[in-house]
Amino acid sequence: MKDYYQQSMKALQLSGMSERTQQCYTRSVRMLVEFYHKTPDLISEQELQDYFLHRRHADKWSAATMRICYSGIKFFFINVLKRQWHTLELVHAKRESRHGGTHCVKCQNRAPHPQSYI
Repeated sequence: MKDYYQQSMKALQLSGMSERTQQCYTRSVRMLVEFYHKTPDLISEQELQDYFLHRRHADKWSAATMRICYSGIKFFFINVLKRQWHTLELVHAKRESRHGGTHCVKCQNRAPHPQSYI
């Protein structure tokens, strides 16, 4: 069996990810592996879809938790396993807004952050 943890850590470090991001991303992959009780290279695209849906709907994970889950698993499958699945292009979690998002007057009238144009 390949040492996927070491490969993942190497890819994360080469990508310049922070230590905290490395921990969160590797935890996301570990939880997926534990969920299916098999190595990540044996997990199918359909299983990956089912996992994301289970975590969102059955386990009621928040958008922030789902974002970390998606990001960590997506990074691993693309950069370590070299998978280019359509599911990996689709997954994303909405950001929760403290002010109600686009329906909130505060958010609609807020000036864009100057850094957002860089």
